[in-house]
Amino acid sequence: MISGCRFLDCRLTGAAFTKIRGIGYEFARCLLKMATLPGLDFSGQRLVRLNFSGADLGGANFTNAIFDECSLHGANLRGAKFTGRPARREPRRHQP
Repeated sequence: MISGCRFLDCRLTGAAFTKIRGIGYEFARCLLKMATLPGLDFSGQRLVRLNFSGADLGGANFTNAIFDECSLHGANLRGAKFTGRPARREPRRHQP
């Protein structure tokens, strides 16, 4: 069980997050190529610069998630949930 854990600017290539459950965890600006993340709950999260290329995200929950500069190229998304508002890439906001 993980709670309140933040993974920021991490290189987690090939990491195995199997059987992990929890609340309040966050991934941002992470390299998660070929990582194993089945069934993780990303619902309602803003996912920023995550590279899930080739990762196993089978059964993951992306309900109401916002993807901002993320890659899912070649990822296993079998059984993943993308319900609620459309998953999308947020445009960059320009500062005046």
